[in-house]
Amino acid sequence: LDHDAVDAAGEPGRRGNADRHRPGAVCGPRRRVGGDARIPRHADDAGARLQPVLRQRVDRGSGHTRHHPATRRNIETLQKMGVHILPVGDGELASGLTGPGRMAEPEEIVAFIEKFFAQKKPLTGKKALVTAGPTYEHLDPVRFIGNHSTGKMGIAIAEELAAQGAAVTLVLGPVHQQPRHQGISVRHVTSAQQMYEACAAVFADTNITVLAAAVADYRPAVFSDTKIKKKEDEMHIELAKTVDIAAALGKVKQNGQLLVGFALETNNEEANAFSKLERKNLDFIVLNSLRDAGAGFGHDTNKVMFLFKNGQTQKFDLKNKDAVAVDIVHAIIQATAL
Repeated sequence: LDHDAVDAAGEPGRRGNADRHRPGAVCGPRRRVGGDARIPRHADDAGARLQPVLRQRVDRGSGHTRHHPATRRNIETLQKMGVHILPVGDGELASGLTGPGRMAEPEEIVAFIEKFFAQKKPLTGKKALVTAGPTYEHLDPVRFIGNHSTGKMGIAIAEELAAQGAAVTLVLGPVHQQPRHQGISVRHVTSAQQMYEACAAVFADTNITVLAAAVADYRPAVFSDTKIKKKEDEMHIELAKTVDIAAALGKVKQNGQLLVGFALETNNEEANAFSKLERKNLDFIVLNSLRDAGAGFGHDTNKVMFLFKNGQTQKFDLKNKDAVAVDIVHAIIQATAL
């Protein structure tokens, strides 16, 4: 199950790499009174610390042991620990008798879990748009202008937004990696113009937009329908500007919409990023520098700085891109809560 993890401080949406592999829910049917006693007595065990734990009482025999004072006392202890107890069903029991104490049907348990997590995720009900990967601007059927973006950072952000409850549309350039989260709607594009059109089609209905794609700034002014043959020693290619997606969306952004951009710089990093933030009407921008080892294209890690409209900045150490995505989405959650 996907989940809204809780960190050591109890803050939703912040989790480390180890937490990403922990289950969001543990369903543990018990068949005897003593079983309910073990979790309270061993509350310090790693398994017992997992919260929330969704449990279902299944009684042996007559179905009345759930009314035993010891059982009721242990259930109350579990509830105080944050454990959620599903109500028992009524029907045929394992003993052959009929009465209360039957385990709920699997569909009912799944519905309970889905409802629980849907209520708790901080971005439930929000719509998010993410761009990722490069764009390819074709010169002829076999050649193009592009860059080394793998899309890893943008895909990680899309998955984290979805994990926090948002309905995510991912506009993805030509990359090999694909998102794993089933709740992400992917629109595949190749060129900057295609990426812009895909974004413009959904932007007005979007609460959160994160522009993490490495979009080409220029395209060949003329496209050749056939492969260009090698003739002269030199070849001159005329270039034309591509559409500036961030600037175009920034011009039509409405109150209540959050627009986040990226800046990959090689010099005067902060000054250039702040300039981009202001010119394109972004709410905050994620800066990374190719001068930082392990940052930028082709790496599983990234080192970023957040720059905000009020002039504040926030620096981070080198991290796995999944962990960077958690930091970015946490900042988004804080911004949307204001």
